[in-house]
Amino acid sequence: GTPSVTAQGSEQVSQPSEVVNLNSVGQGAGDDPNPALRLNIVSDTGATRDVIGSESASDMTAMRPLDPPVTLVTAGQEPEHVTVEVDVDHGGGLTTESGLYTPWATLTLISVCMRLAAGWGFWAKGEDAVLADPNGVGYSFKLVEGLHRYVPGGLKPSLHRVAQWLTESGCGCDNEE
Repeated sequence: GTPSVTAQGSEQVSQPSEVVNLNSVGQGAGDDPNPALRLNIVSDTGATRDVIGSESASDMTAMRPLDPPVTLVTAGQEPEHVTVEVDVDHGGGLTTESGLYTPWATLTLISVCMRLAAGWGFWAKGEDAVLADPNGVGYSFKLVEGLHRYVPGGLKPSLHRVAQWLTESGCGCDNEE
């Protein structure tokens, strides 16, 4: 049968009602030439693959047809057939390989579970979340209007700093005996 991908909530969430100043969420001024677009990139623990929305079209580095198409099942929506996969440079070092291109959606969903299966780590507490690659390079997300949105060039914590942050937050992650 046709592969099925679940991408929770991609069509259920409205766009931010106003432009958010990324300087207030850890982004250094001038780090990203178009920071407002990053508000459309969110971490998603329900997506089994990255799902690339129309707001990320200008960041695509490759595009390939999918044969057979993939059926995308999204909460509360009719299944959609995706016929194109893409590679994307989201800025700040975060990339997608073979993401499902959904030009009818504006949000780009960064699959947390796919990356966890590949040896990445993910930590979230309150407004802050960090997705860390297997080399320990962290990618920051900040809670804005109910979604953890990507902050390219923002705080890029190492795994050591994440562990320290969690310990100081009272998460019981202290490795010392």
